[in-house]
Amino acid sequence: MNKTFQKILVYRCGALGDTIVALPNLNALKRNFPDAGIYIMTQSNEDGKVWGDYFFKDSTYVDGCITYKNSDIKTARGIYNIIKKVKSYRFDLVVYLSNDKNSGLRILRDKLFFYLSAQCKFIGSTSKKVDWRGRFRRTKELYPKESVRLLKTLTQIGITDNIIEFNLPITEDHKTRV
Repeated sequence: MNKTFQKILVYRCGALGDTIVALPNLNALKRNFPDAGIYIMTQSNEDGKVWGDYFFKDSTYVDGCITYKNSDIKTARGIYNIIKKVKSYRFDLVVYLSNDKNSGLRILRDKLFFYLSAQCKFIGSTSKKVDWRGRFRRTKELYPKESVRLLKTLTQIGITDNIIEFNLPITEDHKTRV
């Protein structure tokens, strides 16, 4: 690692299962940058599903949780407000952990969003499962487990330990809700 990051934003969109497979990345970042503020950004639609932000918004596991609703990204004003919110944090690293079904176009769109809002170093994951338009490739290739694929993203900043830890901060309230 040749740089120390002070504020790191980890983007992982999805419900609880999507968040769980990203935990090894959060743990690796915490081990390698113990003094950095680590924030997570995810979607939360308050639709009865258990979204990832539910575990992080009142937790000491991360330093903050930025959430948005699907309806927030349907208008220019909504997108502008999210950009403004992310920009106010002044992150120096964005770790983009895309879903393995995201198309190249969607990843490009998201990279542009983070360029406009964070204007900092951006590292991201990609997938060979889909082509640039989002169509599944018809191959007999075996794809890596999602947590392994996501952890490889951190090699872009010199983190090479492949420790897979799923330490989720669970309270009694979480157990009741789940």
